[in-house]
Amino acid sequence: CYTMYGMPSWYLTVNKDFRFPVDMQPPAHYRLATTNDTLFTQYLKTIPFDIYNRKIVLPLFQNNTISCKEFSIQRTVTMDSALQAKYPELMSFKAVDDANPLYTARIDCDGKSTRIMINLNGDVYYATPFVFNRKTYYACYSQNDPNFVKRHFE
Repeated sequence: CYTMYGMPSWYLTVNKDFRFPVDMQPPAHYRLATTNDTLFTQYLKTIPFDIYNRKIVLPLFQNNTISCKEFSIQRTVTMDSALQAKYPELMSFKAVDDANPLYTARIDCDGKSTRIMINLNGDVYYATPFVFNRKTYYACYSQNDPNFVKRHFE
């Protein structure tokens, strides 16, 4: 997924040795994507609070195919300013499709990883980060996957 506005591109990757953590039920159907995490985090830090004036491209695994989906994005306030100053690595974002405001995405960063959830037509898609051989891969899959296990608070 090539982007033109300063964020790093996403790449479909094939890693035959990739393994999910042993305590996780792997999705039956998924694709791996990767990006430059340092540049991606730097890009996210430039996104302003409460205004949709930036774009983001996210990987989407839908109908057994991976594609790219563009959204307008804004940073959301999740804690007061004193607490945010203490934990600047904690960031949350919401994104919306310009053509259909019912298509949304949530992005949450905890300083170690970035989790992505996309909602299209009531279906939920994930790009979940996993570190394997010191590289971060994003497993892209659907909540409708037959092996998906819903956990509390998801």
